[in-house]
Order: sequence, then C-alpha cells, then structure tokens
Amino acid sequence: MRNAEYWRGRFSILEENAHKQSDQYLQNLEDMFMDAQRTVQADIERWYGRFATNNGISLMEARKLLTTGQLEEFHWTVEQYIKAGQQNNLSAEWLKKLENASAKFHVSRLEAIQLQIQQQIELLYGNQLDGVDSLLKQIVSDGYTHGAFTIQKGLGLGWDITALNQKKLETLLSKPWTTDGRTFSDRIWLKKRELVGTVHKELTQGLLRGDSPQKITDAIKNRFKVSRYQAGRLVHTETTYFNAISTKQVYQDLGVQSVEILETLDSHTCPLCQPLDGTVIPLAQYEPGVTVPPFHPNCRGTTCPHYNDMEGVGIAPIGHVVRVEGVQEETVDLGFALYYQRGWSWEDVSGYVTEAINGYFLELAQSWADQDEALVVRISQIESRLLGITGILDIANTTINEKAANHTLALDHIPVLGSLAPTTIEIKA
Repeated sequence: MRNAEYWRGRFSILEENAHKQSDQYLQNLEDMFMDAQRTVQADIERWYGRFATNNGISLMEARKLLTTGQLEEFHWTVEQYIKAGQQNNLSAEWLKKLENASAKFHVSRLEAIQLQIQQQIELLYGNQLDGVDSLLKQIVSDGYTHGAFTIQKGLGLGWDITALNQKKLETLLSKPWTTDGRTFSDRIWLKKRELVGTVHKELTQGLLRGDSPQKITDAIKNRFKVSRYQAGRLVHTETTYFNAISTKQVYQDLGVQSVEILETLDSHTCPLCQPLDGTVIPLAQYEPGVTVPPFHPNCRGTTCPHYNDMEGVGIAPIGHVVRVEGVQEETVDLGFALYYQRGWSWEDVSGYVTEAINGYFLELAQSWADQDEALVVRISQIESRLLGITGILDIANTTINEKAANHTLALDHIPVLGSLAPTTIEIKA
C-alpha cells in the first residue's frame, strides 16, 4: 500500500486537472461576455444617435419623447427576435415576453432598446448554461474514472471499473447541494435576471439624468464585468463540488473507509481553509459543502483516501484480505520537433501537450490489468494526439528516451511522463 504522501500528491493532481478544464472553459466564457458587452454598447450608441438624428432634435429633446414612437426604431423587429430565440432554445419566460411585445401596435423607443439588450443577455446565458452543463458532466465522468484508477494503482489491485452510466450522471448533476436549494442552472438564470435588471436600470436612469451615451455604456460595462466575475466564481465552486461528488462515488465503490482533507494545494489556498488541511473524517460523514470542500465560493480544496500505512497488505472492496505486489512506474522522456501556426509558440501549447501525453499514458496504465504482455509506448500514438492540439500544424523527429522508436516497458510497469524536449521546425522559403 502506498504512503500518505502518494495519496495526497495524486489526488491533488486530479483536483488541479479538473480546474484546468474549468479554466479552459472560462477563457471561452469570458470571450462570450466581452462579445455580448460590445454588442450591447454598440446597440445603445447606435440607437441613441439614430434616435436624435432621425427626428432632427437634440439629445435633450429626445429624452422627452422616449415613451412614444413605434417599432420602426428597432435594429431588429420583435418577430426576428422571436425567431432567433426559438432557434437558440431560450427560456420560455423570455419568449413569452417577446410574443407579448409583438402583439403591441405601439412599442416605446425605450422598450425597444431594452428588448434588444435583453436578447443579447438571453443568448449569452443560454450558451453559458449549455457550456457549464457539458463541463460538469465531463468533470464528474473524468473524476470517477481517474479516481478509481488512482486508488486501484495505489493499492496494487487491478479490476474493471465501469464509467458512470448516464442515469447516475444526471442524478448527480441535478441534486441541489447548497442550503438555498438551488442547482447550478438555477444560479445561472438568477444571475441572468440580475444582469437584465441592472442593465435596464442603468439605461433608464442614465437617460432620465441626461447622461451621455459614453457614461451610460461605461456603467453597463462595469455591470458586465461584475457578472463575468460571478460566472467564474460559480464555475470554480461547482467544479470543486462535482469533483467531490464523483470522488465520493469512487470511495463508496472501492471500499474506502476514511478520507483526508487537502487544502494546501497551490497559491489558491485561503487562510480560512488552510487549518483544515490534514483533517481525517470517516466516509460516513462525507458531505461536500459541510465536512469536505467546497467550504465557500471559489474553494479549490479536495480529499484523498486515508489508510493506516501497511507494507504490502490491503483489503479489497469485496472484503477479501490479500497480499499484493503493485505495478511500478517507469519514467518516459520525450523529444520532438513542432511546426506551429502563425503566432503560436511552445509556451502557448505546452500545457495542452502535457495533458495529451498524460492522457495517453493514463490509457496505457488503465489497460495494464488486462494485458498479458508488457505495455508499449508508441510514437504514432504520441504524434496523433499532439496533431489534434490547436496551434500545432506538424510534428517530426519524435524520440522516446532519446531513441526514434517505440518503447517497450518492463513487465508490470506503467509509463509516467518525465522530461519534454521540444524544438521548432524551421520553415525554409
């Protein structure tokens, strides 16, 4: 059986990998927020200027007429918004509001721009809900599979672990876990309503005060900034929770009796959680948000199995006492030459390269129990995975342990990534 440091190190890595997935998603989400923000700002500036220009009056005079006018001032017609909403599976509440607006013969110019702004926010949060749902499903699935493999390897045992079935996955994702009884989807829609309300308020009050278009758009920009931060906090908190849920399922399936709380993982550790590091609790008391992380928004703590250290003796989940000889790790060093897309470099792709290779090595390690022969690390498999990474156009001169050939591991050995030695392919005119 492995010692305590092994369990702490391995499960810290699993937690970090989960948050790397969420960080990658948040980069895309931030781009979506910025695009929506810029569109809203442009819509307001265009509408504000067109309103005064079309009517041949000053902005001061225009404010007096904001409650009158017809739908002609729309950038889109309401019917077009309804069609777009239906195509993008937006909320029934929003679609109903659009339908009600379309039934009106007269729509105020202020209401027109409010509808136009809300359309952008509805699209933004609809995409966010889809993205977060997909992310958390992946985190739960990966957390279960990788956690099961890590425990088996640490105990020196080998047996088949099936992935979570779809029904079990949906059950885990749909269960509220906070005291207010809200799911992550509830929280996303709540933040959407808050942003719609604050943006409409900033627009209306700014117009009544006689604020310039720049002042109004600056205020709305700040509201979007707050919402981006809230979205990031939600994703990180939910990532920690659902990784904890998948890990608990692994503990239950593999007969783990006690767990240890890990809170000194990286620079994200907070002063409130640090004193809890090393706390051991029985699995029966395992409750995310109460006895194990997340303890607060943005919490990145995790847990690992806790065993009494015994050399070569363990208890399998089925209750049989066994003496086992575990597999051994064998370090594998890689070298290769890469041809990048214009503007890309090793710094941009290094994290994805490491993740891809570790994923390949994990697949090999997971297949160990079913193999009668030694595992083989293959150049073709390494190259095919690296060619699937954005920013990499080609790969050549791949070596394994400084040899341009496949590498056969020793019997009962599994691969562990050692050093990476990338070079750049020079393009000759």
